[in-house]
Amino acid sequence: MLTIELINNNIPRLQLQDTVSKALQLMTDFRVTHLPVVADEKYLGLISEDDLLDAETDKMPIELMQETFIYAAVHENEHFLNAVNCSKQFDTTVVPVINEEKELEGVITT
Repeated sequence: MLTIELINNNIPRLQLQDTVSKALQLMTDFRVTHLPVVADEKYLGLISEDDLLDAETDKMPIELMQETFIYAAVHENEHFLNAVNCSKQFDTTVVPVINEEKELEGVITT
């Protein structure tokens, strides 16, 4: 089974201009500890709940936190066990699935 077949399309993606408070609220709503961040559909990385909780203010855009992004992802045509390994390696509750152009196709939830 390929990673593209396991995508959960309900999990939202964040934009750089989204605030820390919005990101934290989405994590609470969807019961995840990480969310993917994109710019023009290009995958930039995952932001973690822990890093968001350490932010100076909840009104801050996540763009200012780019140095904390985790670049963890699997390609859409990889075997799903690679997603399991990625989740364990980076200790995430979601694994982003990207295409050859590094565009986010969606995420697999653990």
